[in-house]
Amino acid sequence: MLGVAFTVGMHVVPSSPAPVMGITPKAGVEAAAKQATRSEIAEIVGRKEASKYKPIEYSGKVRVGGQPRDVSRRVYQRNDIDWNRVDPKSGLTNTQLVQKGNAPYGNDGKLINLHHLTQKEPGAMVEIEGTVHQKYTKVLHGLVDDGNSFRNNPVLEKQYDNFRKQY
Repeated sequence: MLGVAFTVGMHVVPSSPAPVMGITPKAGVEAAAKQATRSEIAEIVGRKEASKYKPIEYSGKVRVGGQPRDVSRRVYQRNDIDWNRVDPKSGLTNTQLVQKGNAPYGNDGKLINLHHLTQKEPGAMVEIEGTVHQKYTKVLHGLVDDGNSFRNNPVLEKQYDNFRKQY
């Protein structure tokens, strides 16, 4: 394969003309995220799936209402994303989708979901395939009572949206 490797989030993506964005690993994400282990992530995505994840420390800031906000957190990233997969609708590869700030497709043919493990923003996250997110949505979203989601807070909702685009 020709070209250079670059980093998208902390994913290494081969053969791209230019880097998208680099991040610096950093300690200091919430205590619960630091305590999460590979076995805990296995409980969510299944024991056979646990080897497909690598925990990284994401460090960054976004602006909300002109004010900087820390969006550092632990993210359990998939290591089985096919960066050369082409989305039949757009004609773009997963690499190109991510460069434009969109989610890549998983091996199930659905978009990868960036899911909050603790349902808090900022908070530890996991990249999960769309079919898993859909199948287990009640379990995955059962930590927070109806109406108490961070998405009901306009500042936290905007913070997450800005983080997701940056990630």
